[in-house]
Amino acid sequence: MRDGGSQDRRARLVAGLSEERVISKLNIGKSKLLFVLILVSLLIIGIAVFSFVIYDQSGIPTSSTSGFSSLTSSNTSLDHPTVTLTDSMPLPRVGERFDHIALDIQDQLVLIAARGNNSVYVANLITEGTSHIITGLDESQGVVFSRYDRLYVSNGGNGAVDVFDVRDFKLLNTLILSPNAGDADNMRYDPSTGLLYVGYGEENQSGIGIINTTSDTVVGSIPLNGHPEAFEVEQNGTRIFVNVPTANSIEVVDKVTRKLIGSCPLPGNETENFPMALDEADHRLFVGFWSPSMLFVYDTQSGNVVASLAMPQDADDLFYDSNSRLILASCGRGSLFVLQQTGINSYETLLTLPTRPLGRTSLFYPQQEEIFVAVPQHDGLSAQLMTFSIGK
Repeated sequence: MRDGGSQDRRARLVAGLSEERVISKLNIGKSKLLFVLILVSLLIIGIAVFSFVIYDQSGIPTSSTSGFSSLTSSNTSLDHPTVTLTDSMPLPRVGERFDHIALDIQDQLVLIAARGNNSVYVANLITEGTSHIITGLDESQGVVFSRYDRLYVSNGGNGAVDVFDVRDFKLLNTLILSPNAGDADNMRYDPSTGLLYVGYGEENQSGIGIINTTSDTVVGSIPLNGHPEAFEVEQNGTRIFVNVPTANSIEVVDKVTRKLIGSCPLPGNETENFPMALDEADHRLFVGFWSPSMLFVYDTQSGNVVASLAMPQDADDLFYDSNSRLILASCGRGSLFVLQQTGINSYETLLTLPTRPLGRTSLFYPQQEEIFVAVPQHDGLSAQLMTFSIGK
């Protein structure tokens, strides 16, 4: 019995050792399988990361610019917002043209520089009528509100900037930007500093004047190489980008040092760069040309052109809406041109909406997703203020 028991124990021991060997082999096999799975997973993750930073056709990494991590040129699920005409308000007669527009948000007033009538029309969005007309101006061009209940109007004729009280539109002051310069035109207000930038002058007497809106005094000037048209002021940086068509360039100045720090020649045979818009967060500058009618997109970090598209003729105002990623241009041939940004450097035409001939003047109000287009009297039709709304 002892021998039988020993044999049984030996058999169980051999069987146990065999089982342990099998289990050991199985464990080794599982370890190898787990190792292989880990390697495959790491390879997949590596491919995904590489794809995320892969260069697009322009050579700029799609992940290098904030806000575009999920927006690529192949993204076909991007929503296409709607843009529709929602209102049209009659305006008094304007013999020649409108120039620029300002908005008084608190009182719901749209102020339109009627250069052809040497006046500014005050259109009331609540009553849908003209509530006041500022007269006695000299080729009124730019209009801007400040936070101190002041309205500033630039005059192309005498080169001065008139200051009015918003409450009753009485003239408070007239500011001379430069003794020998005229043609005060585009204006941009910087709410962070209370400074108002005014483009003025011709040829070597041109520049951007600087007005302190707290004291209503001219505090400086930045010389340019020609008359400035549209320009954009960085809010989180120190640069001002300026269209200078007479010098065939886009000039860059520093608002702190108040000096010209660079320029960008115009691409190809394009000339007459008038409208401009800025997407500061994603480093994109949109510049419209009249000859030929094109829209060019610049990378503000490198200065390179990253995209170009054909657009309708005679665009004078251009806006970028960061919410819908739309680019809107009011064109004097009678249309509102709407493009959408579909990728970091890709854009597509979304809509071309009819307005009226000479309707090149507009203002975009991002808080309400509306764009106002001022159309002067033409071919027997009365002047109008058209309102277009952006919807989902």
